[in-house]
Amino acid sequence: MLNFDRSLHEIYQLYPNLKFCGEPRNAILGISDDLLNYVLSILKADPILTPGVPITKWSELLSILNSHWILPLLYWHVARLPDEFRPPGPVLDRMRKAFQWSRSRCFQLETQLEEILSAFTDKGIRVLVMKGPAIGKMVYPDPALRPASDLDLLVLPDQVTRSRTILGDLGYQCLGKRFEVSRDFYNDEIFVNQKNQKHNRQVELHWDLHRFSGIERDGGVADLVDRAAEVNAELFAFEALDPIDALIHRAVSNAFDKGTHMRMIWVYDVKLLAEHLATPDDWRALQERSVAWRARLAVEHSLNMAQAWAGLELPDGFEEFSTWPEPTETEVKAWSKITEKQPGLSGLLGLHMDNASSRLDKIRYYFHLLFPSPNYIRSSYPPAKEWLLPISYVRRWWRWIKNPVS
Repeated sequence: MLNFDRSLHEIYQLYPNLKFCGEPRNAILGISDDLLNYVLSILKADPILTPGVPITKWSELLSILNSHWILPLLYWHVARLPDEFRPPGPVLDRMRKAFQWSRSRCFQLETQLEEILSAFTDKGIRVLVMKGPAIGKMVYPDPALRPASDLDLLVLPDQVTRSRTILGDLGYQCLGKRFEVSRDFYNDEIFVNQKNQKHNRQVELHWDLHRFSGIERDGGVADLVDRAAEVNAELFAFEALDPIDALIHRAVSNAFDKGTHMRMIWVYDVKLLAEHLATPDDWRALQERSVAWRARLAVEHSLNMAQAWAGLELPDGFEEFSTWPEPTETEVKAWSKITEKQPGLSGLLGLHMDNASSRLDKIRYYFHLLFPSPNYIRSSYPPAKEWLLPISYVRRWWRWIKNPVS
């Protein structure tokens, strides 16, 4: 029997302020030990016998796990197990429907992505696909096992303006032009398609990754593009962060992204990306790059999570983090800020303010933080009437006051 208490203790030792997604937050931690042990056993590929709990408890479990995006993945695994390891029939049927829905959504996303990439190729702009859509194709046996909510693209900074035009020609509206006014604070611009309702996935156009608390990688975006991996989809190919950079990017998002809260599928991403590193040289490169990314502690955190929750086994010679290269002082300071028990809004702002080179930069950042583009507010906090748009800004500020770490 898996030791759930040990796994939970390990996680809170690693990251005391960790919060899981769902309604309410951390709902997954209220699941009975029998059911959670069963889920973890599936993720760890070490299945235990199906617990004999009422069907209502199974229904509650599925509702909670839906927010974690792992139902298609769980179905993929349990459907291949003998009957004594499978959940009850009605539960398996719901899991199958989640998988089928994910497969349909995956096809729609790929169609949308193919159109975008084709347009970029026609204009001679190199673009990298990141996060869920890329990871799903790179390391999952079926991309439908890795649901994604949007499309994250990375271009060189000097291609942002042209990229914005290309997306505009495809019917995408930019919700706020951040690049020209605050490129050192923001990393992306958000686009939604106003022309084709089927292409309803939001697009995030990135020109950089993870700039906060004075943290900047050794090397720029050009290095990430130079190391890009080619990924073959069924109908088209695209470029993505290579597995090492993708793992570091996922780890940093897991550790520092306070806006969404942890999903279990992100932990599984780390497991599969880590298992994709085939040689000791890959792992040495991970060590070196994690320090260069100022993400050495974030990588350790995510790898430990993947061990505790998904059964990742680190290769010989790399399992002891005390033997890994030391993180930089800048990273240690940033990590201490984000792992405070109650960092609050001021603490989170401090992660970004350390990047400011002048008082004017700080003023510019604060202004755009408090008063983002009306298009962004309409999308994120839709007003009932256009004249009520100022109330949407107030709703945004009130959310910060109520929950400053979300």
